[in-house]
Amino acid sequence: MMAWSVAKATNPAYSSEYVPTIVVFGGTSGIGEAIARTFATHTKGRAHIIIVGQNTAAADKIMATFYKPDPTNIANSTYEFVSCDVVSMKAIQVFNEDLKKKLSKINYLILSAGTAGLGGRQDTEEGLDYKMAVRFYSRFAILHGLLPLLKNAQNAGEDTGVLSVLSTGHGKWVDFNDLGMTKRYSGFRAMFATAGYSDFMLQGFSKRAPGIAFVHSYPGLVDTGLFRSNNWILNALLRPAAWLFTVSPEHNGKFARIDDHGEDVGFADLEFATDDEKEAFWKHCLSTVGLPEEW
Repeated sequence: MMAWSVAKATNPAYSSEYVPTIVVFGGTSGIGEAIARTFATHTKGRAHIIIVGQNTAAADKIMATFYKPDPTNIANSTYEFVSCDVVSMKAIQVFNEDLKKKLSKINYLILSAGTAGLGGRQDTEEGLDYKMAVRFYSRFAILHGLLPLLKNAQNAGEDTGVLSVLSTGHGKWVDFNDLGMTKRYSGFRAMFATAGYSDFMLQGFSKRAPGIAFVHSYPGLVDTGLFRSNNWILNALLRPAAWLFTVSPEHNGKFARIDDHGEDVGFADLEFATDDEKEAFWKHCLSTVGLPEEW
């Protein structure tokens, strides 16, 4: 795995012959905002950046402070906000279809929308636990729906990558006999289970989409829209993005799990799952978010 110091040094030199497209869920605060802002800066505005959320005013305020490109290059710079309610799987499917009509490709997909709270189960209109819907099922639905756009960029010979920011390293919290946690639920267990779900999700997508980099990161306890502290450590926020945007050829197209220091945590805690359990998990995800078996 690339050391954080190397990624940090290389990140400002990021450049490409094409105009990259990045879609950032959760881009109106915290980690998502920091990633979008840094991407605008390091590309010198030569990028198509789409912030996805529900707070239009916050998005407009953020984008107004993004890097202002040279006037001669302004045509290649597009910053925009698109609204999507990640609590609703139906809304996500509509969003995905609309975006596929609008875009020809996505180079980088950032999934960082989240929610706080350890209380009891609270069902959405679709019968999903609210916290699990935001932290996990929405990410599966988004990634499944937008994967064709990532593949378009890949087929064009461009860099592609998916970053899910949550909490890697909790695979053993996944109970394959109670997927969706309908039998035994607590907010605490759901928090760790959805982190484990994310590992198995990205592992599954990496097998189905070879050549695209999938990264699950744990950024540490940082100051975001969900958790307020006295420590705003920008480097901690940007370690996952630095790794993704500067991924070396030998790591491209692989699934990586990184901690808050940008280091690989390995896959030891995922090895307990059998192939049959992983397949059952994949089918559970598809049926839960209302998607067909294949694209």
